[in-house]
Amino acid sequence: MKRKIFIYAGYFLLFLFLTFLFAYLRFPLDRVKGRLIRFVEGRYPVTVRIGTLSRRFPSGVRAFDVEIAQSGEEPLSIAFDEVRASLALSSLFTRQPVLTFEAIYGTGRIEGRLHHHPESEEIELHLTDFPLSALTFLEQRYGIELSGEARGTATLSLFPRDPEAHRGEITLDIAGLATAGNPPVIGGMLEEGEQVDAGDVKVRAHLEGQVLTIEECTSDGDLRLDATGTITFRKPVSRSRLDLTARVSLGGALSRLDSLVASLTRKRKNAEGFYSWRITGYLGQPRPR
Repeated sequence: MKRKIFIYAGYFLLFLFLTFLFAYLRFPLDRVKGRLIRFVEGRYPVTVRIGTLSRRFPSGVRAFDVEIAQSGEEPLSIAFDEVRASLALSSLFTRQPVLTFEAIYGTGRIEGRLHHHPESEEIELHLTDFPLSALTFLEQRYGIELSGEARGTATLSLFPRDPEAHRGEITLDIAGLATAGNPPVIGGMLEEGEQVDAGDVKVRAHLEGQVLTIEECTSDGDLRLDATGTITFRKPVSRSRLDLTARVSLGGALSRLDSLVASLTRKRKNAEGFYSWRITGYLGQPRPR
């Protein structure tokens, strides 16, 4: 009797799988693309553009030439060569979908996992040799062309209805961070073809409620930085509150800004060659002092 039950159960599971496979292979990709775009844009303040879409067995899709832009008067965008996403079939039965994804740009990638619960979302991200040249919005808004590769992880538990319950850990390491061009944010004071080399950057932070605590933020190149403090998130993000302390030393291509910084801020360097600031105000309008 038990053997017959197992046989019938096996046939039933096979039938379910074949039914899903038939629907998956027959479902029009244009409708999949439309639903995917509406899903993302309905949950987040962004607009999504997908060049082409193809199936990825057994329950996923591959999207090429993907661009994600922040909505608003000054849209900021990031582009990927390819994005792969798949849905865990078992999670559909619990109505708590688990989505895994991989975004590729050049030789780098962002891998992630999104687990949707009725009251929260768990997010895991892993960056591997991700080129900062993908951050096209920095060039669009500030004229900054970045080079370097990022590695790191982020583990977040987000509660949309109770932001004070947010929790998370973030680690980020950037190798060979440098800027090209002549960004206006440093007064256009670089020579033609000159770069600012920030060296290697390390960031360690954790999220508790709506407060991101920066435990470590350092760089060791032309811009030597040592910063700690908190960012209290508000809506819109530009109204988030800052309470940071930063020690900054300028060298290499930035050394010519030394006298300008000293005269504008009326600060003197300490014996180690660092300026010290406390930065308060809003994220969109910081006030160093």
